[in-house]
Amino acid sequence: MAATMSARSVGAFMGTGVASGSGRRTDAGVPRQLAGSRYAPPQLQSSFVGSAMTMKAQPATAKQGAGVVCMGQKVHPTGFRIGITEDHNSHWYGKGDKYAKLLQEDEEIRDMVFKYVRKNVRTPTNYGGVVKVGVDRVVDKVNVRIFTGYPGLLIRNDSVYKLRDLLKQKLAKNHRVLEISLVELSKPDANAGILAEFIGQRLEERVPFRRVAKEVLDKVYGLGVLEGIKIQVAGRLNGVDIARTEWIREGRVPLHTLRAQIGYAEYSANTIHGVLGIKVWVSQGERLLSARIT
Repeated sequence: MAATMSARSVGAFMGTGVASGSGRRTDAGVPRQLAGSRYAPPQLQSSFVGSAMTMKAQPATAKQGAGVVCMGQKVHPTGFRIGITEDHNSHWYGKGDKYAKLLQEDEEIRDMVFKYVRKNVRTPTNYGGVVKVGVDRVVDKVNVRIFTGYPGLLIRNDSVYKLRDLLKQKLAKNHRVLEISLVELSKPDANAGILAEFIGQRLEERVPFRRVAKEVLDKVYGLGVLEGIKIQVAGRLNGVDIARTEWIREGRVPLHTLRAQIGYAEYSANTIHGVLGIKVWVSQGERLLSARIT
């Protein structure tokens, strides 16, 4: 009952070809047209010959093709639509080596704002509601724009002034003037970032995902401002041993349409069973090309 392979099988497949004891050959591998030196390493381009299953490496050559790998490709909904329906978060110009330093400083400012809000502003019945932080620079002046659905949470207890002092300490070494602007969202309950944060808070309270999703759908569709919504949660849902991904969608969410106004947000919920990854897509209809952002 030795496993054998014909020379024709080895030539046709740069993979593993194994024959059964009945003489019927079973080829399992990648066709020669899809195997190449770039995508198929020599240790994988081999054949099992004989009952001992000894491996004989057959390195591919450049003449066998560059190789094609078909994989799922996902594009970030916001970055895909910058200049059409979305605008940049930062507005400034950096020259030479200053560009990398300013970009890193922007990320540090955003991290400080989000960490401060989630640590000091959240209450048992409310959440920060900060969905985006924009940075504008003009010469030595830095304007930090905080987009929030509930600016009263930041104004309460002088939180925004304490945050300003922290940011001033960060920018003091570069002698920059700091300004903070609060931008209130027109429809906060229909914003993807606020919905993702709300879902994360409810999941941290051990509420089942399906119940939370129903609460969000009832809450959002009661406003009548969204065309569709999609919610996805990945991790150990309800404390099960094996992680899985569940999602629910209502309405129309056209991710391939560039003129569609798609809001997207991610959030991580820390539960006793691990971290749950939350993604929310909301569609607010389509924007005319004449109204695109310049």
